Amino acid sequence: MHALSKIRSAVWILAALAMWVPRSAAQLEIGDNLQMNMNGTVGSGYGGSFGDPGSSSHSLSMTGSGTVSGSYYDPNFLSFTVQPYYDRNQSNSASQSIFNESGVTASANFFGGSHFPGYVGYGRNFNSSGEFGIPGLTGLTTRGSGQTFSAGWSESVPDGKFHKVQ
Repeated sequence: MHALSKIRSAVWILAALAMWVPRSAAQLEIGDNLQMNMNGTVGSGYGGSFGDPGSSSHSLSMTGSGTVSGSYYDPNFLSFTVQPYYDRNQSNSASQSIFNESGVTASANFFGGSHFPGYVGYGRNFNSSGEFGIPGLTGLTTRGSGQTFSAGWSESVPDGKFHKVQ
């Protein structure tokens, strides 16, 4: 079988899989007080170019992300969101390059229905890239990561006055 027809077959299979796999969603209630919603997406891609005579190049990509959100007791008491993700891209031509990225972000809101709402947030990411087959070099790889943290609290008193609770 010719290499071009093999690649075309692979592209059609990937396209059929992409249409067959629907977007996912779910809702979950645990006990009487915890409610969660989940959804996510998964994707893939292929690209190719051919030259005769000349060089050819191919690329693959995969991606996925999700969201888990919910509340405890009441959304005005405690609500939260967690979002993980993953991305990978790979190109093959005269040299090969690979890029990976993954991470998660999370946040929680406290007492949103009160006069003293607050929040906490956290994020963490990882990334790497590599390039191979560069004439005169054995390969180049970089790696990195980062993280964030945030917190806040506020006062939202109507009319700027405290009211006596009876």
